[in-house]
Parts: sequence; C-alpha cells; structure tokens
Amino acid sequence: MKKKLLSFSLVLMSVGIFAQSISFEESEGYELGDVNNQMNWETSSDDSGNFIEGQWISSEYASDGNWSLKLSNEPDYAPQSQPFIGAFYNFTEPVSTFGTTFSADIMLTEQSFSSMSLFMGLVDVTEGVYRTYVNFGWHGRIELFVKGGPTGLQMIDSGIDYQPGIWNTIKIETNGEEVTFYIDGEEVYSGILPSSGTIDQLRFVHDNYGGNAFIDNIVTETIEMGVTDVNKMYQCFYDATSKTVFLNSGEGNFRDISIFDLNGRKVMQQNSNSTQINVSTLNKGVYILTAMWNDTPIQLKFIR
Repeated sequence: MKKKLLSFSLVLMSVGIFAQSISFEESEGYELGDVNNQMNWETSSDDSGNFIEGQWISSEYASDGNWSLKLSNEPDYAPQSQPFIGAFYNFTEPVSTFGTTFSADIMLTEQSFSSMSLFMGLVDVTEGVYRTYVNFGWHGRIELFVKGGPTGLQMIDSGIDYQPGIWNTIKIETNGEEVTFYIDGEEVYSGILPSSGTIDQLRFVHDNYGGNAFIDNIVTETIEMGVTDVNKMYQCFYDATSKTVFLNSGEGNFRDISIFDLNGRKVMQQNSNSTQINVSTLNKGVYILTAMWNDTPIQLKFIR
C-alpha cells in the first residue's frame, strides 16, 4: 500500500483577532490632499524618484464617513499597458497569510474603453511579487487572480460586473496558500495563491486612463497565535490503492476540507468533520488538500 504521510507533533495555539480599519477620516489623522506620506501611505514614483501626484484624500464620495481615497489620471504620463500608478499602504509589520482577510469598498466613476482599470493587490515588497490581486477591468468585469496556467498566474472571471458610481465591497480571505474571494458579501471563488509568504503592502493602482477610482473602509483582520499546549498530533496520508485520503485528527477536528487541482480550481469540498475522503472520481494528476485542524491550517499534496 503506497502512502504519502503528513504527520505533525506541534504546539496548539490560542486565537486572538487583530483588526485594523482605514476610513481616511480626520479623526484617524488624515488630511485632505495628497495621500503620499500620510499614515504609512505612499504613491508611485517616477523615473527621477519623485512621487506621482493626483492620488488624494477627497471629500467627494465616501462609503463610510465623509472622506475617501481618490485615484485619478496623472496628466504628465501617457496611459499605461498595466496598472502601476496609484497609492500603496505599507503595513508596519509583514502580515501573515494564515487566517487573514483584506477588504475594501471600491467605486469607479466610468466604465468604457477609455476608462481606467484598477488593481487591488496584496504585495510582498521584498520579493517584488503580488500574492494575488483583483482587477476592475475597463470592460466592466471584476476579475480574480490565482495560481494556474502556463505562467503560474491565472485570471478567473468572477461573473460579476461593476457599475459606475456604485460601491462594491471586495474581500480577499487568505488561509495559508488558499485564497477565497468575496464580492459584496458573497463568496465567488476559491483557489491557490500565485505565490506564498507574507504581505508587506496593500496596493491600489490604475493604468492612467480616464475616470476616477474611490477607495474607502479598508479592513485588515488577522488571527494572532499564542502558545497554550504541546504534543498534539494529527496525521494525513493518501492511499493510492483505495484512492482515499485518510485524516487522523488526534485531539482535534478537521473542517473546511477542500481539494484543488494545480490550476487552482476547487474540485472537491467537505465542510463537515471527516476521516476518509474518497477521490476516485478525480482525474489522474496532482492535487492539493487544504483544511483546518482545530484553528491550524494544513495542506497535503498528493498524486491521484
């Protein structure tokens, strides 16, 4: 019998929630005007190292309170092939992808061939990569980006259009290498992050076409762990003969069990506690199982 065994003796963690919200209000220390150098925000820099203007704290629109972040066209530059002009929020400490959510309210004023596309992205500045991002395309569609395809980055059509002048709430939920996207409170897709590691920066950038984008009510929530106990055990392994994944929970329970192919598509899900998952209906290939063991995210890669 062939097995791929994943077994851990580990420290059990207690869970606390850290939450940070940004609504660009005066009470939070913001001022109307250029957002650069306000409260850990910076804007894109030009070839000379100067910061690009046109990215403002504005009183024109708000989804929460009275002010919001306004991103607009920089007239000294031509339209770009990819979004890179905008505003970046730098976290004071790197943020883990384990049990963390990032959400923001976003509103674009135009939607046409000549209007801007906007990224909301999670960035590792040290490695110079996006962990993932959401795109408000000029064509009116909201697009999501996960691991997959020949380049390692796959665009997923959310199936949802945005409308000019209407706020949409985007939430990106990360759990280890797994990512789940929500639009206006509804889950729309789950997949695998294109890259793994911590997150240094929350980035809102556009391609310098027409119209404006407004950002408000940014919330980051993450689970903080503290040591409470030791020597708790779980085991996961795949039995190729029976085509079954076995989960031995030890002194705990498994939940939120999902299986993904290498294109980031969720091919199987089981929310209830389970000890055996038959995967004989899956095509032959490499798969990744993700789950929560108590409050600890786990992964198992297996070959069907």
